[in-house]
Amino acid sequence: MSVTSEKPTVMQQPSATAPMTFTNNAPPAANAAPAGQPRDWSTGVCGCLDGDFGGFCLSCWCPCIVYSQYKSRLDHLKATGRAMPPEQVETFGTPGVLWLALNCCAGFAWILDFMARDEIRKRYNIRGDGITDCLTSCCCLPCAQRQHHRELLVEEQHQWGADTNGMQQHAPTLDQHYPATQEPAQQPHYTTHPPPSTN
Repeated sequence: MSVTSEKPTVMQQPSATAPMTFTNNAPPAANAAPAGQPRDWSTGVCGCLDGDFGGFCLSCWCPCIVYSQYKSRLDHLKATGRAMPPEQVETFGTPGVLWLALNCCAGFAWILDFMARDEIRKRYNIRGDGITDCLTSCCCLPCAQRQHHRELLVEEQHQWGADTNGMQQHAPTLDQHYPATQEPAQQPHYTTHPPPSTN
């Protein structure tokens, strides 16, 4: 009987790899101030009285709708780095439902605007602090909401103006609120001439 000796099998364990990380590949905001050099808001908190009166009234009577619209736009900008087309902005989405529920149950939904104001300040490197944000959102909610709308609009208009696909998109102005209503396309008007008479 013969015994064959085999070499022991050596198996190498896989080496450790770096943990998976998730990054946001969205480009930085076009109108953000350079790091270390904060800027002021593009418009004042009372800027809603200069041509944005319709939006101001909407913020007074239906702040949950205004919050829903600008929060959806902000979240889209943060996630993709691209402006959300006006026709895709929901009139009353999930953020608005949350705002309304918090306001009905606890009476202080302005805290959501306060948190969004902080997000906007950080995104665009705007000068300010938490106390000012809190007081502005609590005491001047309609004006604060419209200021948020206008700040986002600056970046959106910059992107729409730099659209490279050959078609200029419709950018809403400061006095418009979302969703933008699209006018039906005008059909070309053709003039028909009667056939020439053959007399």
